[in-house]
Amino acid sequence: MRRAYYMKSRTKREMRDAKAITMNNERPATQGVCPLCGTNIFRSGNGVRPITYVEIARRLGISHERVRQIANRQKLDRQPQVTSSSKINEVTNHVDTMLTTNQVSQLLNLHINTVRRWSNRGILKAYRIGPRGDRRFRQEDVQAILMV
Repeated sequence: MRRAYYMKSRTKREMRDAKAITMNNERPATQGVCPLCGTNIFRSGNGVRPITYVEIARRLGISHERVRQIANRQKLDRQPQVTSSSKINEVTNHVDTMLTTNQVSQLLNLHINTVRRWSNRGILKAYRIGPRGDRRFRQEDVQAILMV
């Protein structure tokens, strides 16, 4: 069962008969019924958390600090301890082709909110990183939009 904030009692309660819906602003939400009083209750969002630096680091076998540096395009002052690892070089080469929302909007000559809207609708594939869920776009995906 999903939990949702119940406004009348100002507490979180379990939802009965929870189902996924789409609100008028095209955002995902969950609608259910309060088990105590039968009132409809809602929870916005789809419950999918963005992937964190720690999760990326665990999957790739590198430190989360290095993932953060790669995502922010900051170079290390010193060489990485494992210089012969092709995995780190592969990650560095792959992430260096990632673009921020602002960079994509400048490349496509669009407003930044248009890029966000395209990302939400699936027109332009975005990858969510970090605890805030920042969007990053592959350079190849942006170039494919330009070729259309």
